[in-house]
Amino acid sequence: MEPFVVSARKYRPQAFDSVVGQQHITTSLLNAVNNDQLGQALLFTGPRGVGKTTCARILAKIINRQSEDDQTDYALNVFELDAASNNSVNDVRELTDQVRFAPQVGRYKVYIIDEVHMLSQGAFNAFLKTLEEPPEHAIFILATTEKHKILPTILSRCQIYDFRRITVDDIKQHLVYVAEQEGVQTDHQSLHLIAQKADGALRDALSIFDRVSSFTQKNITIDATTELLNVLDYSYYFRITDALLANDDVSAITILSEIVERGFDNHLFIGGLASHLRNVWMCKDNRTLHLLNASKDLEQMYASQAAKCTSEWLVYALKLLQDADLNYKRSQNAQLLTELTVLRLAHSGQNEEKKNDKPPVKQANTVTANTSQPNTAESPTPKPVPSPSQQVEQAVINDDKSNPPKERNVASEPLAKHEPSVQEKPKRESSKADISTPKPRRGFSISSRIQTAGEAKKEETKNETVAKSEGFSLNADHLQQFYRLFVQSKNDGNHTLLYNMLQSLKPEKRGDYGIQFTLHSETQRNILLECQSEMMAFLREKLGHGAIELIIDVVQAEPGNSVKSPKEKLSSLIEKQPLTQTLIDKLDLKLDY
Repeated sequence: MEPFVVSARKYRPQAFDSVVGQQHITTSLLNAVNNDQLGQALLFTGPRGVGKTTCARILAKIINRQSEDDQTDYALNVFELDAASNNSVNDVRELTDQVRFAPQVGRYKVYIIDEVHMLSQGAFNAFLKTLEEPPEHAIFILATTEKHKILPTILSRCQIYDFRRITVDDIKQHLVYVAEQEGVQTDHQSLHLIAQKADGALRDALSIFDRVSSFTQKNITIDATTELLNVLDYSYYFRITDALLANDDVSAITILSEIVERGFDNHLFIGGLASHLRNVWMCKDNRTLHLLNASKDLEQMYASQAAKCTSEWLVYALKLLQDADLNYKRSQNAQLLTELTVLRLAHSGQNEEKKNDKPPVKQANTVTANTSQPNTAESPTPKPVPSPSQQVEQAVINDDKSNPPKERNVASEPLAKHEPSVQEKPKRESSKADISTPKPRRGFSISSRIQTAGEAKKEETKNETVAKSEGFSLNADHLQQFYRLFVQSKNDGNHTLLYNMLQSLKPEKRGDYGIQFTLHSETQRNILLECQSEMMAFLREKLGHGAIELIIDVVQAEPGNSVKSPKEKLSSLIEKQPLTQTLIDKLDLKLDY
C-alpha cells in the first residue's frame, strides 16, 4: 500500500503553466527570465496558500536553464531558509558567508527565504548590506504574508510581486481536475461550497477536499459537505427570509429553533443570514450581479427572492443584523438577542409591505389636497400630535436597553386636554420662525426608520401646517425627566467630568420658555457652555418647542463647596502645607491636567 500524500503536496505545480490564479505573476517572471531582466532581490507577498513559495521554487529551478531542452540538475544551486525558525543574527551571518562563493554548476545561486517578516531587527540590519549589493551570482527570493512588518529599507531594495486571493471559480475548476485524477464523485454545489470556505487559499481548499473525500468515501455530496464543514444549508436561509417577508414571525422563530436544535450557534446564524441577504441585494441590479459568488442554480433562487423585497428593507435588515453581530458578545442572553432580531425583521417586513401597498398616485393626491384645501371635507384628517407626557413615556421605553421596545400606535391615542387639535389651531402664514421650530416627535415605529423619500416628504408637508401654539408653557416634570435622559447619555466613560457635574445640577423652569441653571463657579459655567448646543437641541426636540432658551446664573459658593480645577486644588494644598512643594520638586512630579 502506497503512503498517502495530501493533495496540496501531490498536486503542487511544477511549472508556471500549472499555477492557479496568478497569471499576472507567472507571466512577468517568465518574461523576465527569458529576457535576462530578473532583479537580484524579489519579494513575493500575499495571503496564505496562494502560491508564493511554489512560484519561488519554480523560478529557482528555471533560473539557470540554458535552453528549453536543458536537463541539468541545478538543485545544488537552490538554498531554502525558513526565517520563522532561523531568525537570529548568526543565522543571517552564516547565509551571507555562503553568498560569497560562486556556484560550481550554472550561473546563479538562488536563496529562498520564507516567512521573511519573522526575522529579528538585528537580523534585518545584518542582511541589509548584502541585499543592497549582492554578488552577481546571487539572487534572493523573499516570501511573506505580512509585508507591513518588513523594514522600508528592505522593501526599497526588492522587486515586489503582490499575489492575490484566488477566485472561487478558479479554485472550483482546479478541484474538478483533482477529483477527476483521484476518481472522486462530486457535484458542483459541493465544490463551490468548498471553494467559498477556502477564502481564496488553494491549499486550504485542497485540505478541505481531502477531508470531505475521506468522510464520504469518495462520493462527495452537498449534504455531507455542509455537515462536515458545519455550514448551515442554504434552504434554511431562503425559508426564514420568505417567512420574514410574509410577516410570519411564528414561522421565523420556529425555523430559528430548528437551526439551534441542529447544533448551530446563534452567532453563526446571524452572520449567515447577513451573507444571504447581502447576496439577495446583489441580485437587485444586473450591475452588481457579478459580485454574487454562487452557482447558477443558487443565482436563480437569489434572483427570485430579490424580486419579493425592496432595497430599503434589505438595507435595514443588514444594518439590524450588523448591530446584532456587534452586540452578540456583550449580550447576557444571546438567544433572546437573536430571537428579538428575527422578530424585529418580521415586523419591519410587515410595515414595509403595508407601505408598498399604497398607490403612489394616491399619495401624491393626498399631499396636494392636504396643502391646497385643508378645510374641505375630502381632505384627510391630520394625525394628532403626541402630548409631552406621551413623548416622555415613549422616550423612556426606547432608552431601556435591557427590554425590547414595545410598539405603540401613538396616532390612535386621544390628545391631552391641554393640547388643542390641529383644526383648532389658528391658521398662520409660513414664517422663518415656523420653519426653524422643531417638529414634535412622533411615536417609535420600526417602519419609520426605513421611510421612502416620498413618505418623508409627505410627513414634512403635514408638519408645516401645524403652527406654533400661543399657549405653550414649559412643564417642569417633563423638563426633569428629559434632562435625566440627557445626563444618562453622557455616562459612557468618555465624559466623566461632564457627567458628574451635570448629575449634581438641577434645572429649574423660569417663565414659559426658560431653563435656569444655578452654578457656583466659572469652571462649572465653562463646562456647561461646552455642551450647551447639544443639550439644548436635545431638550427642544423632546419638549417640542424651538423657543426654549438656557439661563445660567453664577452665584458665590460657600467656602469649601466650590468646584475647583486640579491646578486650583494643588495651589490650595501648597498654601496649607508648604512642604508639599518641596516634595514635588524632589520627586520631579508634574501635574497632568
